[in-house]
Amino acid sequence: MILNTILIFLLFSGRQIDRSFDPEAFLASDRLRYAGNLHHYEAIDTSVTSAPSGYKAFYLSHISRHGSRGHFLEYHYRYVDTLSRYDSQGLLTDEAKQYLKLLVDIRNRNYAEGLGLLSGRGAWEQSNIGRRAAEHYPEIFTDYNRPNVCCYHTVVPRVVSSMENFTAAVAAEYPGLSIHKYDNESSAHARRELKTLAYSERQKAELDKVDMIPFRDSLMHSIDSTRLLKKTFIGGKAPSSINGRTMRFFYQLYKAGSCRQCFMTDTLGWVEDYFTDKELRAFSAWINANQFQIWGWTAENKGYKAHNAACILENIVRDADAAVNGADTCATLRFTHDADVLPLMCLIGVRGADWHGSYKHIGEHGHTAYLMRMAGNLQMVFYRNGKNDVIVKMLVNEEETVIPALKPDYKGVFYKWSRLKKYFELLTKK
Repeated sequence: MILNTILIFLLFSGRQIDRSFDPEAFLASDRLRYAGNLHHYEAIDTSVTSAPSGYKAFYLSHISRHGSRGHFLEYHYRYVDTLSRYDSQGLLTDEAKQYLKLLVDIRNRNYAEGLGLLSGRGAWEQSNIGRRAAEHYPEIFTDYNRPNVCCYHTVVPRVVSSMENFTAAVAAEYPGLSIHKYDNESSAHARRELKTLAYSERQKAELDKVDMIPFRDSLMHSIDSTRLLKKTFIGGKAPSSINGRTMRFFYQLYKAGSCRQCFMTDTLGWVEDYFTDKELRAFSAWINANQFQIWGWTAENKGYKAHNAACILENIVRDADAAVNGADTCATLRFTHDADVLPLMCLIGVRGADWHGSYKHIGEHGHTAYLMRMAGNLQMVFYRNGKNDVIVKMLVNEEETVIPALKPDYKGVFYKWSRLKKYFELLTKK
């Protein structure tokens, strides 16, 4: 029933696809993007479309994943230990020895910055996101009838540090603001505002029946392992311990080192240089499919996680309505994890998160490196004119975006709040 209601709503509102996303072109322009949700934050296009005449920005709604971090478990480096063992057995080529050294150096850097902690780069990312918000929308932060900024965050240290760096940058520009911070353990209000999403037992049981292993293996087997075997092992032959899973072994080595891009350093090389584009595309296809299946919306997961994000969307709408109706809050900021933000993007259906077919083909329509890279964020900026008409624009990772199923009302990016709100309310109905 709810799906039919949405389809009828979209039909009469002028359904069309605007500014469609091309994952292949996106990945081809930067090999670091193959890492999916381990890709560092990049602000690709932060240009600001001017609002229609007479409209001024007055409120910001922002939800963000934490900034860049290294791996959070030693487990992620287990295949580095395996490669080290092969080295001690005299099996590695000189090129492979250099690659092993790079992986060890990356692991050491990860340990130095802290397993799972916000890296120096991550702090820099969040600070710059906050600074740009302050610079792009000064009207929001200089209305002294609205001096309050409300921040909701999880208690995970990398999330707390992300929030602190973002808000410090805003406060540096506008020291008169009152910034209120609430964590979702000590504050019942924050638990309501930032509900951590989880599958029900029934949903989890259903999803456990989805067998993705054949798809993973088909991707790994699509690559001829001969090149990498010759590059890595003397004689070009795989050790017996990895026979039958050669490409999975190299995939795990790539994953172990792909967090290198999350550190600010010029002393380390790039793990991507060890692989061809074809190899990286296969690795990335599995990363992307797996992450969309777990956190996004696919035919196989029935959109369970995305629909669970309805509680966050309801809070966003309620807080925005309060601001529209005169509350003294100029910005509501939420800091959390990819497992909360990606489902929300998929529920709303922003560009790149609007296709809900099989995980096997999701890479033709969306990619987590575009949506949910480190510090991945969704922003809504609210504007008002003298007649009290309210319009909104949406941004993914500070880039103006659209909901392809919902045609914008003004200048290709602005929606009437009354119309967008109705669309959101349809999405949140049970």
